[in-house]
Amino acid sequence: MVAPKDAKVAARGTLAKAKRIAARYGIVIDSFDGMWFEVSCPELEHDDPLEGCNSTDDARVVLELVDEYRDCLEGGYLEAVTDPCLMN
Repeated sequence: MVAPKDAKVAARGTLAKAKRIAARYGIVIDSFDGMWFEVSCPELEHDDPLEGCNSTDDARVVLELVDEYRDCLEGGYLEAVTDPCLMN
């Protein structure tokens, strides 16, 4: 079992990693009371694949959401949902 202090330190490290990745890709991590987080990507605002699933109180999930948004940006998700030739 992980001690509460160790868990807090691990969560801070995970959030720091998520924030570094987010900063590189223009992903936004909003914090409410330091305990609830909402992750968003302004570039995908109108075609957000994670809309409605992007809020959490778990640092690991914040990192997963940032990774998902990064994958969308790197993998051409925006082009796929906006290019008429690729839609269907």
